[in-house]
Amino acid sequence: MTKAFDTIVIGSGIGGLTTALCHAQAGDKVLVLEQHTVPGGWCHSFTLDGYRFNTGVHYIGELEDGARVRSYLEGLGLGADLKFCQLNKQGYEHILFKEQRYDLPNGKDELYAYLVKHFPQEKKGIEQFLNKTEKIAKEIGSILDMEKLSDLLKMPVIAPSMIRWGFSSYDSLVRHYIKDKQLIGLLSAQAGDYAVPPKKAAAPMHVGIFQHYMNGAYYPVGGGLKIPKAYLRALKKYNAEIRLATKVDAILTEGKGKSRQVTGVRITGGEEIKCNKIISNTDPHQTFTHLLDKKSLSKRLQKRLHKTKYSLSCLGLFMAVDLDLKAKGFDSGNYWLFDSNDMNETFRQCSEEELLDKDDFPFFYLTITTLKDPSKKNKNLHAIEAFTYVPFKPFEKWSGSGPEDRSADYMDFKQQLTDKFISNIEKLIPDIRGSIRFSELSTPLTNIFYLNSTKGSIFSTEKNMFQTGVFMFKPKTEIKNLYLCGASTLHGIFGALVSALFTSKISLKKPMKQLLDFKDKEIKIFNSEEMASWPEEFHTLIKGNWGENFSGISTPASELKQLFSGNDAIENNKIIIPSYEAEVE
Repeated sequence: MTKAFDTIVIGSGIGGLTTALCHAQAGDKVLVLEQHTVPGGWCHSFTLDGYRFNTGVHYIGELEDGARVRSYLEGLGLGADLKFCQLNKQGYEHILFKEQRYDLPNGKDELYAYLVKHFPQEKKGIEQFLNKTEKIAKEIGSILDMEKLSDLLKMPVIAPSMIRWGFSSYDSLVRHYIKDKQLIGLLSAQAGDYAVPPKKAAAPMHVGIFQHYMNGAYYPVGGGLKIPKAYLRALKKYNAEIRLATKVDAILTEGKGKSRQVTGVRITGGEEIKCNKIISNTDPHQTFTHLLDKKSLSKRLQKRLHKTKYSLSCLGLFMAVDLDLKAKGFDSGNYWLFDSNDMNETFRQCSEEELLDKDDFPFFYLTITTLKDPSKKNKNLHAIEAFTYVPFKPFEKWSGSGPEDRSADYMDFKQQLTDKFISNIEKLIPDIRGSIRFSELSTPLTNIFYLNSTKGSIFSTEKNMFQTGVFMFKPKTEIKNLYLCGASTLHGIFGALVSALFTSKISLKKPMKQLLDFKDKEIKIFNSEEMASWPEEFHTLIKGNWGENFSGISTPASELKQLFSGNDAIENNKIIIPSYEAEVE
């Protein structure tokens, strides 16, 4: 074996990077192994034909002063390298049911007033629903803050609403307070953030998402890649190593039964690397059936793995368009277009194999990233990312091929899906087809190749009632010193971050407070809808990208360097971020 490490982390998603940083800050000699050529997992960005796109970072909540995500990121010492734009406060979510559009504003009082205006007959139910979901979210926070197992005995006192609704579906919760079908659909639309019908989703999970964005939704300045980039700078400070394009073929162990423990990993090419502990940021199927001998696992774990379901996959359409979208009334908010207000039926249809034979998708999500982060507009064109959910089965016959040897029938199928997707988007942006200057479609096979996701799943394990909460995969596994973290244990970017902190807390035997004791600077927040209020250092950059439509001032490159620390290069007063070129299959 080659030189030994204290901790090896498999995968560099936000879960893997967070737990790597926690262990490095605790003094461990840490190695991160990433099979892709760029770090970040679902947080990474890629460049196609000169345009920057994101894989999974589209909005993040709880970044206002004192909020949980902000305190975590700053507590890890990442504040100096992270900046975020706050999305449209009057409509961070735009929900469209055919001809009817709703704009969800930030703030409980603002949302209450908006909903009552549109659904006056539901005034009492709206008030009760907002109060109850706020209470559940606060109780979830109290549970996250528990340091000892004995604290669970206090649950009846500190989390009575969680006891009442913890094992119920979100659908049953919202219908308990609301009767109007349109309003039920509106309050359930964020099921699009986890791709499960609300009647199958645990109430606390959906409530957590709903409340996560209540006081603000944010997008990283510079795109999703800025998040892993901040982690890499911090990891470098603590002498951690990261190897890209390095695939782990096996987790090595010794002993049997309860005495079995990890000893290291074997990577492609045969090199073996010794370590004391391993933290897997890949999903349970990859960890236990690809990196370990499945037959060596306990029958209980084998049975659980057999029953584990994975989330739907997705189609992602990435475009650069020559349209003045702001003049057409579009803004930094997210756009969700649904054919029906029945979310249970919508996401059931997304799982049907016949879905791709139909003319319309039951829904799609669209974001204009150059309106979220105006500094990223390129060639005066807007970057658009659109997604819809699809099952893996129709793509399975091509899963044995790679990006370089896709068959002609697969490429024809991709083109058909691209045309169909654009036709769907024309419902929202009627003149988009003739204005597209670049487009590329990702499929479930893209997710498998670049993200090593089982069946191309977009959210790792399916987040149904029986695979979340107390039923989720736990950080500690049956093999000594092998741990799990990431989206297979908790959901989304926030969930993966929290999961990594809990895994680190258990692995290092340290309280959360010690893990988050590295704050140096605060995260900076700008407003996507008010470019003129951005720091002067941005004005030249924005003007260069937008042309004379933005009234800015000239700023010397030396001042830009102060704003963008690290290895970013400055050329002709423009920030040149190192470009991660990656072709989408």
